[in-house]
Amino acid sequence: MKRQIQSPIIAKFFNLDISWNLAIAPAVTLLVGTWLTLAANATQTQPVAENKKSIPNSVARFSPEGRVFRISNSNFTPRELDFQAPSSAPVNPPPVKPLPVNPVPTPRTTSYLVYVNNPNALTLQRIKQFEPSAFVRQYQQRNVIQAGIFQQTANAQKLAIALESQGIDARIVNLSTGEDTDFTGKFYFVVIPAKQNKLGAIEQRIQQLRMGMPVRVSQRQEPRTHVRVGPFLAKEQAENWRRYLRASGLRRARVYYGQ
Repeated sequence: MKRQIQSPIIAKFFNLDISWNLAIAPAVTLLVGTWLTLAANATQTQPVAENKKSIPNSVARFSPEGRVFRISNSNFTPRELDFQAPSSAPVNPPPVKPLPVNPVPTPRTTSYLVYVNNPNALTLQRIKQFEPSAFVRQYQQRNVIQAGIFQQTANAQKLAIALESQGIDARIVNLSTGEDTDFTGKFYFVVIPAKQNKLGAIEQRIQQLRMGMPVRVSQRQEPRTHVRVGPFLAKEQAENWRRYLRASGLRRARVYYGQ
């Protein structure tokens, strides 16, 4: 009796289970197929990701002492270097033209010659007392004593006046022009005023009184007619001659300072 009751129940249960399985089978099949598709895609993409090589952010370098230095390559930028072989043929630079140089004009120098026309041995020895380098030379096709050559006329006149005060007839010539140069400046003289017709006698008298003493005696017309003794560089020399001439009878002798 019991077996008959259980049999319909079991049969009913099995019928229900078979109906439920038939109902959910398509859904399960869809889920399994979707999962298999996703798994297959993941399997295909995985080797590609594994084959990629990552660039390290830093490079380790080892120093000789054993220390490790890490050099970051985050800012590394590759450069292309263009190497070219040097040219075998030398390259000559273009010629440089020198700048024109204007010649600097040199100032023209003037030389003054102090000379004496009487080239005898005694006069030369007297001149050497003032200028040891004096010597006899040719000037304008005649022999003269060169007392000195100077660049400044003042120095030439100083020597000429010193020679004149010793009775040596000195001359100054400008070598650039060949012309004689007059004495300039002021010096001391002893003058004896006289009329024109008495100048010769007074000059002869002074020549006798000087008795070989070095002094120059000359006749002058300006500012008035007179006989002049000198020049002298020092006033004392002129005063000594004035006293000597007055003591010798030339009472009008006096010292004059000028040209």
